[in-house]
This record gives sequence, C-alpha cells and structure tokens, in this order.
Amino acid sequence: MFVVIFLNWHESTHSVQLDSHHATHFYDPFHSPLVPPVTLLREVESQESFEGECVTLLCELSKPGLLVEWKKGTQLLSCGEKYQMTQNGFRYELHVLDLRPSDTGTYSCSWEDATSTATLQVNVRPVTFTKELEDQRADEGQSVALQCELSKAGAPVEWRKEELGLCPCSKYDIRQSERTATLVIHDVDKDDMGCYTCDAGFHQSTAYVAVKGMLAISGLLACRKRGTHGTKWPMCSYCSHSEGLIQRWYDTEHATHT
Repeated sequence: MFVVIFLNWHESTHSVQLDSHHATHFYDPFHSPLVPPVTLLREVESQESFEGECVTLLCELSKPGLLVEWKKGTQLLSCGEKYQMTQNGFRYELHVLDLRPSDTGTYSCSWEDATSTATLQVNVRPVTFTKELEDQRADEGQSVALQCELSKAGAPVEWRKEELGLCPCSKYDIRQSERTATLVIHDVDKDDMGCYTCDAGFHQSTAYVAVKGMLAISGLLACRKRGTHGTKWPMCSYCSHSEGLIQRWYDTEHATHT
C-alpha cells in the first residue's frame, strides 16, 4: 500500500520507509510532468529615457496569473502615482510614470525563486530657449534689460559679455523667475556696448547692446570677425551702419597703419 504525500518544493527527502510493508512516496508537483516549472520567455530589458516621460518594463513568463514582485534595488514597489503594475496573459509589466533623474537605477521582476533584472537610465532633457534674447539700444546713463525664456523652470544659466562671465553687482542685476531669465545693465556707457550671451548649457542665446551716439564699429568687431577691403560686412541689427561709413572707417584705419 502506498500513500502519496505532498511536500513543499524545498523538501530534500523524497521517500521514507514506514515499515516493512508500507512505504510513503513524496510527490513533488513542481517536478511532475503534469505541472511544468515556470520558465522565463522574455527578460526585462534595460532602457534609457528623458525626464518627464514614462517607460514600461516588461517581463514575459510561461504561465499567467503568477504572483510577481517588482523592486527598485531592494525597495519593493507598489501601485500608486509613481508606479503602475499590470498583467496581460503571459506579460507582466511595470510602468514608471513622470520620470525624474532619481528614477535611475536597477529594477527587477521576481517570481517563485527566480528573478529578471534590468537598469533604467533617466537623462536630463537639454534646456532650450522658447524666447531668444533681443538686441537693445539705449542712451548713455540709461538701464538696459536683456530677457529670454527657457523651456524648463529654474534651469541654471550663466551670463557673459563677450567671453567675460558676469556676476550680480551694482552694474549688473541678474534675475530668474520660473522660466524667465533677465540681465539688467545699469548706467550704460560705451564700455557696455557689445554682445551678451545667456548660456543654458547645451544652448545659448546672444544679443547686441548698442549705446546711442557712439559709433558701433567696436561692437561690430566684437560680434563678427574683421573683414577685408571691398568685402560686404555681415552686421548685427544695431551695427547696420551704411557701407560708406564703415568704408571710411576702414580707410582711416588702413592709412594709419601704412
């Protein structure tokens, strides 16, 4: 006479002799040909995305309806505003919403005693200019404001005049509110003429500041490479003096050095 006893998967003994007439045989359902073990059909794949987007991590198993666990590192994840977990047949999915750089890390899907692991890399989206700087013109002693708008609120920027970095002081007032970056130049004079740049890292916006009553040749040279005699000069919007004026300046300079 045989008695069939069901044991847990981790039992190491498969039979025991009860007496000389009876033996008990243990039945392992996970190794039985009637109940095949769960196999991995598709590994979780590593992904790369940008902040603000959403990604789906997918694991495909040979059996539907399994109890699976999703983790980020060692943290067990649950459904909420950040994560959504769905199952469709053999597909087990983790949706990571509204990505942030802090979501970068290792994610895993675990079932029974097996695990599939992948990495998620979230990159910062480059800041662009939704409104560029505009050229400005002012009288001596006035204040000039250069203003631009960015694609991301609070994005760090740097201001420069030509190659010189600018800092807040009595001369320069540097402001930033949400997506708007502003540089105010106080009490302008001839030394303030030139090209000013707002640098957002991957992208830059540049504008020219002219002071009325001053010949803008110096500004022209600062913004453009010096041309040759007879060449049509490329000009900023406020360096658009007549060709005759520029030609006379060139002739004077040329005569001085010959």
